[in-house]
Amino acid sequence: MDSYHVIIDVGMIENIVETNLGEARDLFSLTLVLYVIFLGLLPSWFVWQVNITFKPVRQEIWGRLKLIASILLPLLVLGFMISASLQFISKRTQTNPVTF
Repeated sequence: MDSYHVIIDVGMIENIVETNLGEARDLFSLTLVLYVIFLGLLPSWFVWQVNITFKPVRQEIWGRLKLIASILLPLLVLGFMISASLQFISKRTQTNPVTF
């Protein structure tokens, strides 16, 4: 409850205990049931059905390092290309002023 910044006090516990069947029934609807099924039970069932197999630690680390490198390397190359083109454009405009 701490992550939601909710404090359960005595009043809340009293409300839970004193709630009758009619009040609880008013809170249930078809929409609530559909939300619970499609956003709770169905995804939970799919996660439960997945069989996760782990590789040895060295293979896991090596695979993650390759993934990180495959993401960072193109970004680095793109950054160098943009930097070089900006330097070229800057020098080009300094040597040939634009006249109207």
